[in-house]
This record gives sequence, structure tokens and C-alpha cells, in this order.
Amino acid sequence: MLQPSSSFQIPNWPSGHIASVVGLSVVTFAGASVFVLRKWWQAKTTLLLSQTESATLSQTLERHKKELETLQSTVTALRLEVQRKEDTLRASQGELGRAQRQTETLEGELRASRNANEDLNRRLKVQEADNMALRRRSEQLEDQYRQTSDLLAIRTTELKAAHTFLNKADDYSGADIISMLEALNDEILQTAALVADTFKIERKEDSWSPEDPVLKASSERVSEILGPNFVDLLVHTEHCDDPIIPQMAFQAGMCAYADWMISSWYFENTRDEQLLSEIYNKVRKSEEQAVSGRWRALTHIYAQRATSDEPNFVSLFVEFFAHILITAGYKGDPASLQEAVLNSFQARLTDVALSTRRLNQAIGEGVTSCDLEVSYILPSSDFDPTCMEDAYAGHTDADGAPSEEKTLCTTDLGLNRIEKLQGSDGQSKETCLLKPKVVLLSSF
Repeated sequence: MLQPSSSFQIPNWPSGHIASVVGLSVVTFAGASVFVLRKWWQAKTTLLLSQTESATLSQTLERHKKELETLQSTVTALRLEVQRKEDTLRASQGELGRAQRQTETLEGELRASRNANEDLNRRLKVQEADNMALRRRSEQLEDQYRQTSDLLAIRTTELKAAHTFLNKADDYSGADIISMLEALNDEILQTAALVADTFKIERKEDSWSPEDPVLKASSERVSEILGPNFVDLLVHTEHCDDPIIPQMAFQAGMCAYADWMISSWYFENTRDEQLLSEIYNKVRKSEEQAVSGRWRALTHIYAQRATSDEPNFVSLFVEFFAHILITAGYKGDPASLQEAVLNSFQARLTDVALSTRRLNQAIGEGVTSCDLEVSYILPSSDFDPTCMEDAYAGHTDADGAPSEEKTLCTTDLGLNRIEKLQGSDGQSKETCLLKPKVVLLSSF
């Protein structure tokens, strides 16, 4: 601090001047103080800032030291990684060298393999050409074999069919059929006799007239089957004492229906029946017996399988019996008579129908070595004792020649055997195995 000098003398100023000087000094001091204070404050502020910056720098330095240590650790790790990479690289270079050498070896082998492959390809092409030629040849042989096999199968089938056609033995002999037919004739006779005995016809009254509409309708139906001569006998004869004529009518009617049933192809359409018969006659004339016989058997089987319903033969018998009874003079309407006949004789008529069906199958399907035909003689035919038999006998001339007689009806069915002569042009041999029995018109 400055000390005032002892030799300093205060000037002798006037008081006003002194006051001014003092005032000025005070102002000056105050200003200097402010300046000093400001500088002190600035210095202090600077010092504080320096201390803060020093602390910050210390922290930054510390952080940088840590970062440097971290970087040094990282560099050390990187150096170790680089060293490891270098070791790996050297090992890889060694492996690469070995691989290159191996590659060169493999390339040599590859070239050798390619050369061998080209040689094999050339040989393969030659082999493929040979295989193609062999394949074409094999296909040709397979086609020939397939054609041969197909032809063999066809020929085998044809041979089997021909064997079936030509070598099938008959299921029934002629004697079997004769026995079945005689049994049928017996059933027909017994049934006719029972019906005639059951339905007694009373004596015709004066009021009875053949022009009655019901009688006329029935007589027309009977005439279609038995002929007008038999209708005259039924209408104009009294049957109360002897029912032989109605019995013969029943018997003849059943024979007529049985003949149709046994000879029928399939019991339905008459035109179709006629067509099949015409076709079969042509086959029989053109083919050998074995072929025509099998054709007939197979056609018979499948034609009957094609039928829609089983025919009701019993109803045919019942309806015709009612017409016979009304024609003969039995009193009653057709519907009531049919019901009465059915109730009394359904079992017997069913047996007759079954017998005709069995004969139909046996003759149509079971015999092929020849043709067996049921013999039924139409009404008003010429009597020929060589092929028919008089049920009452005694109607032949002395020399055995046919008499000039006409048949009234057939009471028993007969049987003929027809066989085509081998090698002939449609010629056949006919043999009578069982003569049909007829009633002659002159018997009444």
C-alpha cells in the first residue's frame, strides 16, 4: 500500500477548490473501486471457470484414459485375431495347395474319364441302334404273338362252343319222353273222367235253344278247338245218362292245349312263335342235326327266359271246360262254372300243366341228337293207321290200308322222332315212336 510522504504538502487551495477536488477524488475513487471490483469479479469468475474446466478436463482425461485402455485391449484382441487369421490363412494356403494338386490330379482323371465316356457314348449309340432294331423286332413279334393269342382264344371259344354244340349228349332218351307222355295221357284221361262225373248234365228242356247267346259264344269257342262236328254232338245229344261225349271233349281239349304247350317256344305271341318255327325249319334244313339241335335248345332256353310272366295254363283248362259244359247243356253262367271247376280240380289241372311244362323243356332243351315232336291229329283229318291209332279200334281195311274215315278228336298224344340224314340236302327221316289215339267221326 502507498504511504503518504512526509514532505507532501497540501496545496493551499481555496476551499471551493478543495471541495471540488475532494468531490472529484471521491468520484474518482468510487469509479476506481468499481473498476477494481469488476476486475476482481472477472478474475474470480475466470478462476471459477478455470477450476470447472479443470475438473471437466480431468474427467475427460480420465474417460480418455479408459477409452485408451479399451482401445489397447481391442488392439491386443485384434492383434491376436490377426495372428489367428494369419495362422488360418497359412493353413488354408496349405490346404489350397493340396487342393490345387488334387484338382490337377482330378482334372487328369476327368480328361481320362471324358475320353472313356466319349468312347462309351459311341459304343452306346451303336448299342441303342441295335436295341432299337431289336425293339422293333420285339414289337413285331409281340404283335404277332398277340394276334396269335387272340386268334387262339377265339378258336378255343369256338371249339368249346362247337364241342358244346356237337358233342352234348341228350338229357333224355326216346323211352324217357314216351314214358312222360304216356303219364300225361293218363292224367288227362283221369281228370276228364272226374270232371264229367262231377258236373252232371240234365236233360235238355223244351225252352233250351242252341241260339242262346251264352250257348252260342261257348259253342263257337269249342268249335275253334274241337271242330264243328264235336259241337254238334255236344249240342244235339243228351248226356244225362252217359257223359262219354263231354268226357271226350274234356280229354280232347286238354290234348289240344297240351300239344300247344309242349311244342311252344315261349307261350306268348303267336306271330313270334311262328317266326321262330320258320327260322328253325330253315336252320334244320341247312345245318347238320347236331348244330340245328343245339340251336333249337339254346333258342328255347333263352326265349323262355325272356317271357314276362309265367303262363297260367290252369286258367286255360278251366275256361275251356266251362265252355264245353255250357255247350253240352249245363245250366249256369261261364264265370260261376269256371269258379266251380277251379275249386274242384285246381290240384289235378296244376299237375297236368306241370307235366306239359316238363315235356316242353325235355323235348325242347334236353334232346338235340334228333327232333321229337308231339303228334296231335286235328279234327276232320283223314284216319291213317300207320301213324295214328283208333281209340275204339276196328276201322281199317282187310289189307291194313287206311279206311275212308275222318277223325273226330285226339284223346291221347303221340310222339314222332325226326332226324336229318347226314350229308343230305334237307332230307330227314321220321319215325313214329308213339301213335296218338283218335276217335273217329263214325264212332257216333
